Amino acid sequence: MCAKWKDKYDPNLLAERIEAGCDRSSPGRIGFKMEHHDCVTLLWSSLVLSDEILESEISSIFWKGIFAAAKAGRITAKSLCSEISKAEKAFLDLPLVQFTVATNISLAPAASLMRRPRTGSRISIGGTSDGKFSREPIIQHARTLLSSDLPANYPATRVMLRARTPAEAASKALDDLDLIRGLWNLGLNRRIISSSSSGKRQPINQILLGPVHTIHKPDGSLATQQFFYETTFSGGVTVPNPPSFERALSFEKWAIKNLCKSKYRDVLEKAIRRYGRALDGTDFNAAFLKLWSLLELLTQTGKKDPYDVTIRRCSFIYQDRLFTKLLLEHLRDYRNHHVHSGSESSLIVTLLYQLKRHVEDVLLFHFQSYKWFNSLDEVVRFLDLPPEKDKLGGKLKSLKLAMTFHGYK
Repeated sequence: MCAKWKDKYDPNLLAERIEAGCDRSSPGRIGFKMEHHDCVTLLWSSLVLSDEILESEISSIFWKGIFAAAKAGRITAKSLCSEISKAEKAFLDLPLVQFTVATNISLAPAASLMRRPRTGSRISIGGTSDGKFSREPIIQHARTLLSSDLPANYPATRVMLRARTPAEAASKALDDLDLIRGLWNLGLNRRIISSSSSGKRQPINQILLGPVHTIHKPDGSLATQQFFYETTFSGGVTVPNPPSFERALSFEKWAIKNLCKSKYRDVLEKAIRRYGRALDGTDFNAAFLKLWSLLELLTQTGKKDPYDVTIRRCSFIYQDRLFTKLLLEHLRDYRNHHVHSGSESSLIVTLLYQLKRHVEDVLLFHFQSYKWFNSLDEVVRFLDLPPEKDKLGGKLKSLKLAMTFHGYK
């Protein structure tokens, strides 16, 4: 696939602005004014790239395309798109090589697990030492960036996979880990409907990644000095006790079995990652907004749909639909209030747990949808049905009449 301009953006204006900021005054060198960074940001929204391009690689592809277009002559919308397409293709043509992404995870120190979340990827959890993976130089630097001490008892966690670049390896590995973590945390969280804890606020999730992630070659040496760290890390958390984690593993097994049968597995896996990431932090307002956005995904509410579509589709799966709609209206009102005011309610913990419960219920509904539906579109049409018995009866009567009218048996 080649890069393509989106219709609602003006590529000519953007190209003209990039060209205006181009400095060719030094022989053999090309520079750009600071405003150029605004233009690069606009490119993220203005161009469509291949789905294979991960977010971590997009800026690099854009920069390569811009400099190539500038070296070739005056920058135009056509030349810019052409050179970015070449940079995109060059990236996609890179060979896949083996990497290991090393981190740790908030499980009991004795934990020992192996997972294969997708073809070509293997997660290994176990042990407390880095072994052959030389993380210490990075860890020492990371300590200066973090506001809390690194956890000392989280087991080592490694993801072995193939990728084109270290940055792509990190993105894929974190996606794989967040899928497994999302399932484990869902298995743990769905039994918890409120919080009575006091003192320092803790994330709702119990299973979190350690704050520093490093990328290595197969021999254990660093593949790059670049590393990823959790900017919101606020210290270690209490790990789940063995009985709770066993329940999480049982839930994971059930969920994976259903995911494998789902007709829209990719959408559900994205939803699981988003669920887990939403509840990783201690900013509960941010978590609330992320969960509401996830509810819109799970109900397939489009950007142009009113909020009552989200509420109507979500409440359809409940027996007590009228009260559920009332509660969801209340949560929607808080969502809108916070977006406009930016303030946090004293009830935010209760509100977040209420929304969490509904998101989890809809997720569980989707896990079992393979029994009844052949596509996500069919699910949406089901959720759009009227829940009242008389209205459903009327639709059923009309459908039977249509079958008879067209001579279908």
